Amino acid sequence: MGKICILDFDGVYQQEDFYKSYGYQWIDFTDLKGVNGYCEHHSLLEIQKAILPYAGKHLSFLGNGNYHYIAYLYLAMIKEPFSLLHFDHHTDTQTSLFSELISCGSWLERALLQLPNLKHVVSVGVRNDQKKDIQPSYEDKIRCISEREAVSLTWDNIEPLLKEEDVYISLDKDVIRREETITNWDQGILSKKKILTFMESCLQRKNVIGIDVCGEYAEDMGGSMIEQDHAYFINNGMNEEVIELCERMGYFS
Repeated sequence: MGKICILDFDGVYQQEDFYKSYGYQWIDFTDLKGVNGYCEHHSLLEIQKAILPYAGKHLSFLGNGNYHYIAYLYLAMIKEPFSLLHFDHHTDTQTSLFSELISCGSWLERALLQLPNLKHVVSVGVRNDQKKDIQPSYEDKIRCISEREAVSLTWDNIEPLLKEEDVYISLDKDVIRREETITNWDQGILSKKKILTFMESCLQRKNVIGIDVCGEYAEDMGGSMIEQDHAYFINNGMNEEVIELCERMGYFS
């Protein structure tokens, strides 16, 4: 049975209601320190312990993009070979400045280095100037599709790159154009429809073993109340569409 998990780091999901018509698990991390952007080791262990009961099939909402490193913890709990379908405007393969810390920009590099069951990664919608940042040592495991390339691609172009039957999906909504969702990072040019269509095809054609979603609005962005309310409204709608898609495709059964 798939599980909907809401990970609350900063209260953003208290401003949204997309999950309230469904069974969900709320995990409160608002008192946890050293987790925003970079995560200290002791805090990472606390998060790992809290999400461990949901290590199986899940749909987890992680908060804004600063918490995308949580995806690493979910990937680390997968016991069989799998491919990662990674929707993101950034590669997330930076080398961390501090080896003891994981960050929203380095989590995928750590996964590539440390998780033997992660066999292939397909990153879709990456900013055009970031493709060059992929280290040569990873080139046999990661295929990076820029946003310009992704605009004209279909699922038939992507599926052959996902070598394993089991696929984990990680979605950072900063891959989507700002007219359709508002995040706390620079955003891409892909449409919401494009991303949801890719996800639908993956759910239909592969064995999807887990999904996480991040890319919420962050209150410290300094927008007006009107701007904040608009961000919550359109992000709430996108999150609900992800749940509806998973439900329609039988992911929760």
